[in-house]
Amino acid sequence: MSNVIALPENLTIHYAASYLEKIKAQLETSDGVVFESDKVETLDTSGVQLLLVVINDLTARGIEYCFESPSKVLVEAIQALGLSPHFKLN
Repeated sequence: MSNVIALPENLTIHYAASYLEKIKAQLETSDGVVFESDKVETLDTSGVQLLLVVINDLTARGIEYCFESPSKVLVEAIQALGLSPHFKLN
């Protein structure tokens, strides 16, 4: 069963570590993940790193994922860092 994980408005260095801890448990029992990402308003490289670590882990474990309705801020940050090929943005 796919887990739906809502990304927060602020995904910056100040929140990234605590957010990672919150989603780890949800990822352990999942066979798929949908990231609701339409509410992301503030994002820095730490936030993008967190997402990259999570999706790399999911990929390594063979778990499908997607980003549903990614916010403009999220898309622009990922593109600016040249990481678009690593993210499945719908």
